[in-house]
Amino acid sequence: MFSSSVAGPGDWPRVCSKSAWDRAQVLRSDGSVRLEAPDGAYDRFVSAYVLDLLSEDDITLLIGEARRVLGTEGRLCLANLTWGDTLFSKAVSWVWQQFYAVRPAWVGGCRPIHLADFLPKDSWELLHHRRLRSYGITSEVAIARPRQAPNL
Repeated sequence: MFSSSVAGPGDWPRVCSKSAWDRAQVLRSDGSVRLEAPDGAYDRFVSAYVLDLLSEDDITLLIGEARRVLGTEGRLCLANLTWGDTLFSKAVSWVWQQFYAVRPAWVGGCRPIHLADFLPKDSWELLHHRRLRSYGITSEVAIARPRQAPNL
Protein backbone atom coordinates (compact mmCIF):
# COMPACT_ATOMS: atom_id res chain seq x y z
CA MET A 1 0.00 0.00 0.00
CA PHE A 2 1.18 3.53 -0.56
CA SER A 3 0.22 6.93 0.64
CA SER A 4 0.82 10.29 -0.84
CA SER A 5 0.00 13.90 -0.26
CA VAL A 6 -0.97 16.24 -3.02
CA ALA A 7 -0.39 19.95 -3.03
CA GLY A 8 -3.45 21.90 -4.07
CA PRO A 9 -3.52 25.22 -5.95
CA GLY A 10 -3.23 27.18 -2.71
CA ASP A 11 -0.02 25.31 -1.89
CA TRP A 12 1.67 25.76 -5.27
CA PRO A 13 3.59 28.93 -4.41
CA ARG A 14 5.03 27.06 -1.42
CA VAL A 15 6.10 23.94 -3.34
CA CYS A 16 7.14 25.46 -6.69
CA SER A 17 10.06 27.76 -7.14
CA LYS A 18 9.64 31.01 -9.00
CA SER A 19 11.50 29.52 -11.97
CA ALA A 20 9.01 26.63 -12.15
CA TRP A 21 6.14 29.12 -12.34
CA ASP A 22 7.91 30.99 -15.11
CA ARG A 23 8.62 27.82 -17.12
CA ALA A 24 5.49 25.71 -16.62
CA GLN A 25 2.55 25.90 -18.95
CA VAL A 26 -0.67 23.97 -18.43
CA LEU A 27 -2.85 23.57 -21.49
CA ARG A 28 -6.46 22.48 -21.41
CA SER A 29 -7.62 20.19 -24.19
CA ASP A 30 -10.85 20.67 -26.08
CA GLY A 31 -11.15 16.89 -26.12
CA SER A 32 -9.40 16.32 -29.41
CA VAL A 33 -6.28 14.21 -29.48
CA ARG A 34 -4.36 16.62 -31.74
CA LEU A 35 -2.21 18.98 -29.69
CA GLU A 36 -1.92 22.58 -30.82
CA ALA A 37 1.82 22.82 -30.30
CA PRO A 38 4.85 22.95 -32.58
CA ASP A 39 7.13 19.93 -32.97
CA GLY A 40 9.72 19.61 -30.18
CA ALA A 41 8.27 22.54 -28.22
CA TYR A 42 8.11 20.94 -24.75
CA ASP A 43 10.46 19.21 -22.35
CA ARG A 44 7.72 17.38 -20.39
CA PHE A 45 4.37 15.82 -21.27
CA VAL A 46 2.41 14.81 -18.16
CA SER A 47 -0.78 12.77 -18.24
CA ALA A 48 -2.31 11.58 -14.97
CA TYR A 49 -5.30 9.24 -15.16
CA VAL A 50 -6.32 10.34 -18.65
CA LEU A 51 -5.23 7.46 -20.89
CA ASP A 52 -7.49 4.98 -19.12
CA LEU A 53 -10.45 7.13 -20.19
CA LEU A 54 -9.53 7.09 -23.89
CA SER A 55 -10.14 4.52 -26.59
CA GLU A 56 -7.11 2.46 -27.62
CA ASP A 57 -6.94 4.37 -30.92
CA ASP A 58 -6.98 7.72 -29.10
CA ILE A 59 -4.30 6.53 -26.65
CA THR A 60 -2.07 5.62 -29.59
CA LEU A 61 -2.72 9.00 -31.23
CA LEU A 62 -2.07 10.93 -28.00
CA ILE A 63 1.20 9.09 -27.32
CA GLY A 64 2.22 9.90 -30.89
CA GLU A 65 1.37 13.55 -30.32
CA ALA A 66 3.38 13.54 -27.09
CA ARG A 67 6.37 12.21 -29.00
CA ARG A 68 5.92 14.90 -31.64
CA VAL A 69 5.78 17.83 -29.18
CA LEU A 70 8.63 16.61 -26.96
CA GLY A 71 12.14 17.89 -27.56
CA THR A 72 15.11 15.54 -27.92
CA GLU A 73 15.67 15.45 -24.14
CA GLY A 74 11.95 15.49 -23.33
CA ARG A 75 10.19 13.20 -20.89
CA LEU A 76 6.81 11.51 -21.08
CA CYS A 77 5.34 11.17 -17.58
CA LEU A 78 2.28 8.95 -17.22
CA ALA A 79 0.07 7.61 -14.43
CA ASN A 80 -3.01 5.49 -14.97
CA LEU A 81 -5.18 2.68 -13.71
CA THR A 82 -3.76 -0.74 -14.57
CA TRP A 83 -4.39 -4.43 -13.96
CA GLY A 84 -3.63 -5.85 -10.54
CA ASP A 85 -0.63 -8.08 -9.94
CA THR A 86 -1.54 -9.69 -6.61
CA LEU A 87 -4.45 -12.01 -5.90
CA PHE A 88 -6.51 -9.27 -4.23
CA SER A 89 -5.66 -6.54 -6.74
CA LYS A 90 -6.39 -8.93 -9.64
CA ALA A 91 -9.83 -9.54 -8.14
CA VAL A 92 -10.42 -5.80 -7.76
CA SER A 93 -9.36 -5.25 -11.39
CA TRP A 94 -11.70 -8.01 -12.56
CA VAL A 95 -14.66 -6.52 -10.67
CA TRP A 96 -13.75 -3.06 -11.96
CA GLN A 97 -13.73 -4.36 -15.55
CA GLN A 98 -17.15 -6.00 -15.04
CA PHE A 99 -18.62 -2.69 -13.86
CA TYR A 100 -16.98 -0.92 -16.80
CA ALA A 101 -18.47 -3.44 -19.23
CA VAL A 102 -21.99 -2.92 -17.84
CA ARG A 103 -21.90 0.82 -17.23
CA PRO A 104 -18.62 2.75 -17.57
CA ALA A 105 -20.00 5.67 -15.54
CA TRP A 106 -20.04 3.45 -12.44
CA VAL A 107 -16.24 3.52 -12.47
CA GLY A 108 -15.79 7.06 -13.76
CA GLY A 109 -15.40 5.91 -17.36
CA CYS A 110 -11.93 4.50 -16.80
CA ARG A 111 -10.64 0.96 -17.06
CA PRO A 112 -7.33 -0.80 -16.46
CA ILE A 113 -4.77 -0.59 -19.26
CA HIS A 114 -1.14 -1.65 -19.71
CA LEU A 115 1.12 1.26 -20.64
CA ALA A 116 3.60 -1.05 -22.33
CA ASP A 117 0.98 -1.76 -24.99
CA PHE A 118 1.17 1.89 -26.07
CA LEU A 119 4.90 2.64 -25.72
CA PRO A 120 6.66 0.86 -28.60
CA LYS A 121 10.27 0.03 -27.72
CA ASP A 122 11.51 1.40 -31.02
CA SER A 123 9.97 4.82 -30.21
CA TRP A 124 10.36 5.11 -26.42
CA GLU A 125 13.05 4.36 -23.87
CA LEU A 126 11.43 3.48 -20.56
CA LEU A 127 13.34 5.20 -17.74
CA HIS A 128 11.02 4.38 -14.83
CA HIS A 129 8.11 1.99 -14.42
CA ARG A 130 6.31 1.10 -11.21
CA ARG A 131 3.02 -0.34 -10.03
CA LEU A 132 1.43 0.97 -6.86
CA ARG A 133 -1.55 -0.46 -5.01
CA SER A 134 -3.97 1.11 -2.59
CA TYR A 135 -6.99 -0.81 -1.32
CA GLY A 136 -6.52 -3.26 -4.20
CA ILE A 137 -6.64 -0.59 -6.91
CA THR A 138 -3.46 -0.71 -8.95
CA SER A 139 -1.89 2.30 -10.62
CA GLU A 140 0.98 2.33 -13.07
CA VAL A 141 3.55 5.12 -13.29
CA ALA A 142 6.00 5.46 -16.16
CA ILE A 143 8.59 7.94 -17.32
CA ALA A 144 9.98 7.55 -20.83
CA ARG A 145 11.97 9.54 -23.34
CA PRO A 146 11.68 9.48 -27.11
CA ARG A 147 14.24 7.34 -28.90
CA GLN A 148 16.18 9.19 -31.53
CA ALA A 149 15.94 8.01 -35.10
CA PRO A 150 19.20 6.38 -36.22
CA ASN A 151 21.41 8.52 -38.42
CA LEU A 152 21.57 7.08 -41.91
